[in-house]
Amino acid sequence: MSVKQLGQFNDGKNDLTGATMTFNNANLVASSSTTAGTPGKLSPKFTLTPGVSKSIVDAAANQGQGTWVDRFGDDKSADSSISLAVPGATTKRAAAYTSTLEWTLAERPAGSVD
Repeated sequence: MSVKQLGQFNDGKNDLTGATMTFNNANLVASSSTTAGTPGKLSPKFTLTPGVSKSIVDAAANQGQGTWVDRFGDDKSADSSISLAVPGATTKRAAAYTSTLEWTLAERPAGSVD
């Protein structure tokens, strides 16, 4: 599974220059019916760069079948596991800034790149 931030945070007119979104405390939880091995690679912490795809979960043959949830944090850390950092010198306006994240699940040959 990979994720890509499609563009910088924007208020409809202006970018929030240099803003970065960081995900922490990633962990995988299997459904009660999942019997296959845990996916082999999990990025527990990563920072997104607009326009760049980031692989966050990967599985080899016979790994990760079934239903898995990639969650960020647990009951104690969920509210601090995704953060947005904006440089102090960046102009900030009294506006709502948004960005779009594209999540991709793919079946691909081993060793291929996003």
